[in-house]
Amino acid sequence: MINILSTGIAGCGEKEYFEKFSQFCETKKKKVNVINATDVILEVARKTNSDVNKYNILNFPKSTRNIWYQAALDQILNEKLIKNAINIVNIHITYWWKEGPEEVVNARILNAFFKAFNPKFFIQIVDGIGVIKERVDKVIENVGRVLSLESILRWRDLESYIVRTFAQINNKEYYLIARGQSADTLFRLIFENRLKIYFGFPITFAENKIKKRVENFVEELNKIAIVFDPYKVEKFESFLPGMKRLGTDAIVKRDYQLIDQSDFVVAYFPKIVHSSGMITEMNYANSSGKLVYLIWPDKKYSPWTIYPVRKVFFSPQDCLKELKKVVRQRKIRTW
Repeated sequence: MINILSTGIAGCGEKEYFEKFSQFCETKKKKVNVINATDVILEVARKTNSDVNKYNILNFPKSTRNIWYQAALDQILNEKLIKNAINIVNIHITYWWKEGPEEVVNARILNAFFKAFNPKFFIQIVDGIGVIKERVDKVIENVGRVLSLESILRWRDLESYIVRTFAQINNKEYYLIARGQSADTLFRLIFENRLKIYFGFPITFAENKIKKRVENFVEELNKIAIVFDPYKVEKFESFLPGMKRLGTDAIVKRDYQLIDQSDFVVAYFPKIVHSSGMITEMNYANSSGKLVYLIWPDKKYSPWTIYPVRKVFFSPQDCLKELKKVVRQRKIRTW
């Protein structure tokens, strides 16, 4: 039995991702058991109040919610888990309610559940805030309760911080997974000791032809490693003019987390452009003990550019060859 603790804010697309994941696991003869904690909580709550639903549960007193959650989480542990399966418990750890964070359940109750559930690791499914808003706005029960782009962004950031904290408390790894990531990303994290690579390129300045070239390279990287690609989220992002600073800060923190959960950073410059983001990420990765490989389009470069870099390559193919060597050596050392 393998247990995974999954979180994500409303509308993050976790249902779609787990459907893809379950279909992929079928091809690998692996059984998946996805448990939506909210469904179990509502089942318990309706035994005492038939009017409760997922859109009004936060209107009830905290003491009442604690009772419902405790009973539901105990039920998950005692009745819902399946042996010889990948059990994924999906739960909202935080809520954004009336323009601010809301304690949905006592943290001690949550953490006791995490300890008993003993997940292999924690994950958070994320998506672009514009796509999330579209999903949330389609829910008829949300009419009259406007969840703004700013609120979604703050909620997503809050969820990341709290989930990461719970993972650290429980001495578990935490992975941020974009809804757009391939289904085999989670499978590989569970079953394979794969090299994990954060892949970055100057997104802001990339033309369509360059993006296609980059996507082809990422496909090749994916064959030998788990690739965390910020572009899987970034191409769906949308920010209001008044929240530009908030949005850009969130992007930086998100990318830092993707670097934290990786072994290598591959920085690809298809052409020479000024990209403070890529240079900053390379320096952050180096100062965090990560190995940085740089793909640079010219044999002339500044010493400041390559200072945090372990090795410079002048074509994606050369970098790929080197990474294949790393993967082979890693297998010899660890398997």
